[in-house]
Amino acid sequence: MFIQSRKLGGLRFLNEINLSGCRRITDATVYVLAERSHFLRSVTLSGCVDVSTKSIVQLLQSCTTLTALNIFGCNVDDEIVPTLLTMLSPGARLTKNSEGAQGHSCTL
Repeated sequence: MFIQSRKLGGLRFLNEINLSGCRRITDATVYVLAERSHFLRSVTLSGCVDVSTKSIVQLLQSCTTLTALNIFGCNVDDEIVPTLLTMLSPGARLTKNSEGAQGHSCTL
């Protein structure tokens, strides 16, 4: 499934989106989400290999209502995970591993 960034512009009140496995999702798409979807509570980007740390940080800065973020398979360095966790609200969940695999899956 390919979602063009310009098509996301009208999703102002979007509160949940699952883009797992959408390999054509890029940082540009995440930037548009961050810019125009401030009410997001849950974002799943697992398998979006062209999504990097830079756009995830922007998403967390813009979407302060996020309670769940799945970045398994994204191009995000493990070293940045502690910083990402501090950007989430208390009780929010960040997943950077597949279910049952070793890795980061933390609840604050």
